Amino acid sequence: FFFVVIQGCMYSSMRLQSLFMLSLVLVCASSRTLTIPVELFETFVQGDEVIPFALAEATRFATIWGLEDAYTYEENFLSDIQIELDFYDDKGQGTVALERMINYAGEGVTIVTGNPVSNVLAVSGIAAPVYNVAHLSAVAITPVLSDKSRYPWVSRLVPEASVSMVANHALIQYYVSEGAPGWDKAALIATTDVYGISLADTFVAEAPDELEISEFQTILPDQTVFEEELTRILDSGARIILFLGFETHFRTLIKQANEIGLVDDLHVWLVAEGVVITSVYIDSSTGEVDEETVEIMRGEIGTIGDIPLSGVPWDRFVAHWQAADPNELPFSGPGTFPDAFSTNFYDLGYMIGLIVNEASSLGYLDNDSYPDADQWTEIIHATAFEGASGKITFTDVGNRTPRIAERNFLPEKLEWQTVGVWTPENGYVPNGIDVIWHDNTTNVPDLDVRDPFHYYSCSDGERKLDPTGKTVQLHSPGSGSFDDIDEDYQCDAFIDCWNLVDEAEDCGTNYIIIFIVFGIICGILMFILLLFLVFTILFGFIFQRARVRANSPFFLLIIIASGFLGYASIFAWYGKPHPVACGFQPWLLGLAVSGMISALVAKTFRVWRIFAFPLQRTSIQNRELFVMWLVLVTPAVFVLILWTIISTPTAELRELQGEDHYVCTTGGFTGEPGGMVFFFILVAYEAFTLIFAVFLSIVTRNVPTLFNESRLLAISIYNLGFLSVVVIPVYFVVVQINPFAAWIIRTCAILYAFTATLWVQFLPALVGIIIVDRCRDVVISQKMLSSSHTTTRSVDQ
Repeated sequence: FFFVVIQGCMYSSMRLQSLFMLSLVLVCASSRTLTIPVELFETFVQGDEVIPFALAEATRFATIWGLEDAYTYEENFLSDIQIELDFYDDKGQGTVALERMINYAGEGVTIVTGNPVSNVLAVSGIAAPVYNVAHLSAVAITPVLSDKSRYPWVSRLVPEASVSMVANHALIQYYVSEGAPGWDKAALIATTDVYGISLADTFVAEAPDELEISEFQTILPDQTVFEEELTRILDSGARIILFLGFETHFRTLIKQANEIGLVDDLHVWLVAEGVVITSVYIDSSTGEVDEETVEIMRGEIGTIGDIPLSGVPWDRFVAHWQAADPNELPFSGPGTFPDAFSTNFYDLGYMIGLIVNEASSLGYLDNDSYPDADQWTEIIHATAFEGASGKITFTDVGNRTPRIAERNFLPEKLEWQTVGVWTPENGYVPNGIDVIWHDNTTNVPDLDVRDPFHYYSCSDGERKLDPTGKTVQLHSPGSGSFDDIDEDYQCDAFIDCWNLVDEAEDCGTNYIIIFIVFGIICGILMFILLLFLVFTILFGFIFQRARVRANSPFFLLIIIASGFLGYASIFAWYGKPHPVACGFQPWLLGLAVSGMISALVAKTFRVWRIFAFPLQRTSIQNRELFVMWLVLVTPAVFVLILWTIISTPTAELRELQGEDHYVCTTGGFTGEPGGMVFFFILVAYEAFTLIFAVFLSIVTRNVPTLFNESRLLAISIYNLGFLSVVVIPVYFVVVQINPFAAWIIRTCAILYAFTATLWVQFLPALVGIIIVDRCRDVVISQKMLSSSHTTTRSVDQ
């Protein structure tokens, strides 16, 4: 027969007492007793308080049941071996485990099983080669134990935790591939022990480029307040939070996280096996379910070695569990199911029977000896069986072959439900069961959470709010089709919307009103210019009058045409900038200014040329002066052509006053400041022409009154010169500060310059013919021909 003895102090449970008494009876029939230590985690210290571990009793029962079933259902067990399970509490302390291991080694015991706490096993396991003691852990998963140079004789019934971190990455990438937004930023909070740090290192090392690790916080073993660490995670903006530690911290931490807003529908919590494998929702001090923790944990996902929850061994274990007395084993009894932690200890008990049986069959137990640690390790690695937690085989480093389940916590059932499985061969594969998230729905959380913002709708002409921060896509106010722009574009003195509404209504920079006002003014001035045209045609060509003929009707027509062009030029600055309009701006205004100045210079030159030589009869025809006008205009046209080809005026987005605005600028081969260079070349040429005109006005100041339009020309020339010297610098200063004010200054200057010049030329003739002459053709008097030098000349009008 194959016998079992449970030895230790007085047991509180009647079930354990019965087993203990039964084993005492069976000992007498056994030829040899083999002690197998089983290290448990029954109590732990938190601050000054010693707290019982909620699953301590469950692990004892499960281990015994596993060993019982191995004895009952395995064939060919040797009958001369009695197994004594020696349970002891490591209290979560490496020093306790190390001391017990040394004591066992001194007694010739070469194996310790159970080893539930990774940090404890990391201490005792590293000393195992010194004392020739093998270790078989039921649940320790820290990755460092896979380092065979340090832990050659540590084996375990679970996969190492690093593969669970790979499984977590696969889970995240799965939801990313499914189109879940915002799953690209994670934060870690890990215990400072070997378990937490090793998991965190693995997660960071295996993270794909698409996943940002925005925050990594650690917590101390006896820490109970986590506000600072949780606040940093909250400030990081991460929506995926990984807790890498045990339930001893988690229950307190998750409540504090809930208080500061880290547990809600817009965060996803992933927890390590150290939480999933335990009944974290049970208050250890009372042994009752903590309802607050249960509700907070809704929607969490945890990784754990996959337990299929089916098969013959599972059914046997469930039968034991449901037959147990809830008064002796909390949360057992009819209709209940065991937790993952206890399930692994059931498999531990079963495997103890298997490896002892194998050691006996190999003769390692002969002569009252134990196999050495290396032999125990070889037997463990070669063992394969179907356990309650599924098929159990081992890798070459003594870890269980990985098959990681992603489990979703269901508060109503107090259980973790498997929603998918990760394997090295297939990656993460969902099993068809939907995750129930924190909002108690199966809708995958949208983690792309952004701050709400105000924006301006060009089509609706109003300021609006996007409460989600992502429903509305803001556009740059370029030339293409767009609608919604940043709220700062409203009333900023730049026209950004195609329909001008961003600078209308409540804005002090209301371009629509200004466009209307100046449009009306310009329209009236153009109408008056039409009247000047009619006046010139009537009294210069049809009913020829001396006053008009003396002013040269042909050149009056040129001045009128230049005026029309100048007035029309202001409309090139109307509305939102456009490449075509920007291209026309220098041509319309440049030709208008050059044409008018050249006409004034040509007329003044004609007067000077006629009266410059008193003793010589001089005749200058209109076609000769037209050639002169063309000569004066041609350089300006040449500059405009080069400007258009080399530094093409266009419209582009430019950063002005901290924002991108679509404005007229310089393109072509040079870009900025090519346009400015050509502008000042044109200004310099027109300035030179004006200086020449000033000279002519001075030398013609004493010609006869009838022909002496030089005074009026001088007024016009001085006016244009002064306006250019004052307005151009002011405009370039103001446009950098307030484009709206600059637009008004430029438009007023254009209208004033052309209006003043035209009216100075036409008003004297209008008054003379209509008021003085009453539209009659008068005879030229001596007074009209008088001058400081009495001279008579012939002029071909």
